[in-house]
Amino acid sequence: MSFRKSSLTFDFFNTLIEPVDKNVSKRALKAVYDVGVKYGLTIGFDEFISEALSQWQKVLRKRIEEGTETLYNSHLLEVFKDVGMQSSKARAVIKESTSAYFKILTANVQLVEDTYEVIEILSETFRIGLISNFTYPPFIHSQLETHNLSDFFETVTISGDHGFSKPFPRIFAHTVRSMNMKPHNVIHIGDSLACDVIGAKKAGLKAIWFKRNDDDEQQNEGEYRPDLTIHQLSELLEAKLDSLVNYHPTSRLAS
Repeated sequence: MSFRKSSLTFDFFNTLIEPVDKNVSKRALKAVYDVGVKYGLTIGFDEFISEALSQWQKVLRKRIEEGTETLYNSHLLEVFKDVGMQSSKARAVIKESTSAYFKILTANVQLVEDTYEVIEILSETFRIGLISNFTYPPFIHSQLETHNLSDFFETVTISGDHGFSKPFPRIFAHTVRSMNMKPHNVIHIGDSLACDVIGAKKAGLKAIWFKRNDDDEQQNEGEYRPDLTIHQLSELLEAKLDSLVNYHPTSRLAS
């Protein structure tokens, strides 16, 4: 088997990069809230967070139920509309608060342990791609550049660029086609059982679950179980990844 005929695709957030602590999102939302106050927002921060989380749950439901993505600006606009922000101020508020949010996020994320070394070594043997659910693609592109990862990735598929998302097969199919691969020649690695493992398996890919915490989702016991479960990225270097990639001439790419 020629390993270079096989590919690995990675999830991004909480697989290759992570927040430095559990309060990063709250600090970033505080920056958004402060911009809102500047433009006349009168509700308290706790109420604002509650509304932001409520809207975020809607985004997540759309991903799971419809396979579609909501852009960050659209999501934020709904938050401000629901808390009574005047529509005449919306454009300025969205632009400034988006900048404030991702300024905080950029300053408070780091590579997951061993990410660079693992990607560098695996790229010598496998073709590498990225498949991410993310509402604001510029952040991912800038992070790949910042951490000198861009050159390792043959293709980068972000839900915010395409409008479709994991776990639906379409985003995996798009990536596989863009790499001119077959799904059974691709192994996807990610931290979400629902989006990364079940999504990849439904699309005909192999799947490795990066189970980072004991309180993560429970392993699915049905048809779409992960082919391998790891707890550190470095375990990929010891795994017999070639044994996971099987060639089935009759396999079809999910649409």
